[in-house]
Amino acid sequence: LFAVLIKPRAATPPPFFALREILAGGAAAALAEVALYPLEVLKVRRQTRDAASYRQVLFTWRRAGAFAGALRALAYHGLRLGLFPSIKRLLLGGSGGSSAPWVLTYLPAALHALLSKVWSVANRVVVGAACGAVGAFLCNPLDLAKTRLQRDASRYRNSVDALVTIPAREGGLKALWVGAAASITRAAAGSAAQLSTYDLVKATRGRTDALAVLAGALVSTVAYVSATAPFDVVKTRLMVAGSASGEVHHNLRRSTDAKKHDSSEERRERRYTAQSSGGSADNSPPGLLGAVRAICRDEGFFALFAGWVPAFLRLLPTTLVVFPLLERFRVMLGTGAF
Repeated sequence: LFAVLIKPRAATPPPFFALREILAGGAAAALAEVALYPLEVLKVRRQTRDAASYRQVLFTWRRAGAFAGALRALAYHGLRLGLFPSIKRLLLGGSGGSSAPWVLTYLPAALHALLSKVWSVANRVVVGAACGAVGAFLCNPLDLAKTRLQRDASRYRNSVDALVTIPAREGGLKALWVGAAASITRAAAGSAAQLSTYDLVKATRGRTDALAVLAGALVSTVAYVSATAPFDVVKTRLMVAGSASGEVHHNLRRSTDAKKHDSSEERRERRYTAQSSGGSADNSPPGLLGAVRAICRDEGFFALFAGWVPAFLRLLPTTLVVFPLLERFRVMLGTGAF
């Protein structure tokens, strides 16, 4: 299967080369997102301490947030998987090898070889982080809608309704970027770990080697989940906390009697917001660092890795699907191996 999916790139690049690379990455990720969406829902429920059972999540036909998830995968993964090879080639040369700055040529041979390898790895890490951060910033509204629907599908009718309702109830368009700091940091760390390890594994075994794709997918899965687990938990808590806070404030603005609406349910909503984001029930959440402090203080350091196993179980089959599909789509679009 892997051998069939890999083939060298044509000697003459086709037109719109970068766009073809982005489309190949986005299409592969979107297909995997739809196929494995229940595992993503299960991961979010675990991160937010939801008591939903595995059977309740996995064996239901309703897929709230799947449209936003697929659209996000098409855009976000398309950008990071598509831009990575192009930017890497600019920094490391046309072959994407270990081209180092010319100043290193004046160093002794052993030191030059060592620093060239360090330069190659560092460039891959930086490029991966940059691609992930750009994609996460642009796609945060879709990520937000998907996360809200995954935790509570009854709050919005569908993904489009979530994208319209969130800014209307929670203070304008800026509400669509709730949790963006955690999301961008997570995406940068995850893309740096995943794309650099996948690319390095393929570089050591050969770009068109089928086992290199399999080995790269396995290694990059462990690297990605380990790097992103804390950021993923914080991002999810911030997004869900923003939902609770926005609903409470919206209801209070519409009320003419504050005492009537200061029910026990709303007090629980505000407490949940404060606990999840590290802020207070009356003030806006302090953001990423406040959420990390609150989680570590109230639940312990390892709470930052809640949902690691579901995340790994979801990502492993995802990468085993995405990367072969990515390689196949790149071949079909004339861009060749990753």
